[in-house]
Amino acid sequence: MLALPHRPHLPLIAALCACALGLHAQTPAKSFTLQEARTERLFGPYVLQDSTRVQVDGHAYQMRIVPPDRLSFISIASGRVYGPVQTIEGRLVELNRKMYAFSWHKATTATAPATTTTPRTPPLSQVPPPLPEPIPIPPLVDPAPPRPRTLLPEVGTAWHVTGWLAPLHETALRWKVDSKSGNDSDLSRTTIGAGVTWHGWLATLGFSPSVSGGALLPYGMDVTEAELDDGTGWSLALGYRRPFLRQGNWEASFGGRISISQDKLDLKSTTAIGQVSTNDTLDVIYESDTSSVKVTELALWLDAGITYTREWWGLFANLYLQPLNSIDVSGGLEMNGHKLSIDAERKHPLAFGIGGWVGASPLRGFADYTYGTESFLRIGVLYDF
Repeated sequence: MLALPHRPHLPLIAALCACALGLHAQTPAKSFTLQEARTERLFGPYVLQDSTRVQVDGHAYQMRIVPPDRLSFISIASGRVYGPVQTIEGRLVELNRKMYAFSWHKATTATAPATTTTPRTPPLSQVPPPLPEPIPIPPLVDPAPPRPRTLLPEVGTAWHVTGWLAPLHETALRWKVDSKSGNDSDLSRTTIGAGVTWHGWLATLGFSPSVSGGALLPYGMDVTEAELDDGTGWSLALGYRRPFLRQGNWEASFGGRISISQDKLDLKSTTAIGQVSTNDTLDVIYESDTSSVKVTELALWLDAGITYTREWWGLFANLYLQPLNSIDVSGGLEMNGHKLSIDAERKHPLAFGIGGWVGASPLRGFADYTYGTESFLRIGVLYDF
């Protein structure tokens, strides 16, 4: 029997190795990314292979796989080894003083091929919607520039001259004799006056041909009479007043003035003098005396008022305040050869007045009444230049 020659099995082994290598080559290597923990920047994807060089944030490293599931990074510049660390999702690794997290899902998403989609175009409508009609806009008209608004209303520039007669004009005073309280007695006058107003400035001048006063102190056994009578006087005032509000027919104004007045009166007094008689009794003799007393006042007045004006008539009201004043009384009361000093002061500093006017410019008539520290009733005319 013939023996068959022996053939080696090398071709079969080579075929099996080639098949295994082909299958291994067809299996793709895994890829991963590194995400910086602080800034959440992504680096990669990197293929998970041993001895592969990678760049992470500008630094070069060589990967070293440590079985079964760990990975180390070796710095090419310094040779420092970072790791090993498990290559699982979210595991942190420190590289060059920064923390990075493994991510397999983001690597798969980053390497997935982008699919192109065709945008869907809406179907064309057969009839386009109607366009709205334009709204008519009136033509623009250049408005007149607004007038500059002043802080206060303008002051009248016309000249106003007034003249009046005050049959009743009283000044409320409180008297003192020899520094002791006396009576509250008013100086009563009949005054004729005139005034001029221009650009808010005003000046008034008054003359009183008749001035009288009451008793200076209560009567007693020492003094049976001490009255002021038969006097004359004058007054002068300078000031400024302007409107601060004007609305329709209403106008409000304020101002101030300085006034000086002087009244010269006769003081008629009767005093008792005791004399020892021859039979050791005391006789009382009454002596009458007449002396001159001059009352001078310098005062500051603050005025405020409101006016309602119509074409042929108008109404007004004023408030007067005297914050400062100085009254000087020259002369005294003769008693037993001595002269007792006399002083005077205002009872209160306020006065209030109301009035009205009728007529048409340039000539109008007016009347007003004021009550308070200065009381008077005036009747006069006003002329506009």
